[in-house]
Amino acid sequence: MNDIEVRLDIEADSFLQDLPCVLLNEGFKSSIETALNYVDEILEQIRQLPSMPHYPLSLLAQRHYAIYGENLRVCLNFAQVNFANCF
Repeated sequence: MNDIEVRLDIEADSFLQDLPCVLLNEGFKSSIETALNYVDEILEQIRQLPSMPHYPLSLLAQRHYAIYGENLRVCLNFAQVNFANCF
């Protein structure tokens, strides 16, 4: 199996570089160390994306994506994902 590399675009990379300062300045983190650790955890999750389990889409979701592609809307309910209201 080929190794899959996840790359961030310039905007995402810039956002993640600025995020520790934003978290500290806005009071979400109490120290720069905890803010940096938080961003490191985000980056680690991103690196693990290729090896995370992926689940097949329902036939209805596949058809919707085939029609609308990148404009696929995902309706999130805080308790659950509710696709019925998206179509």
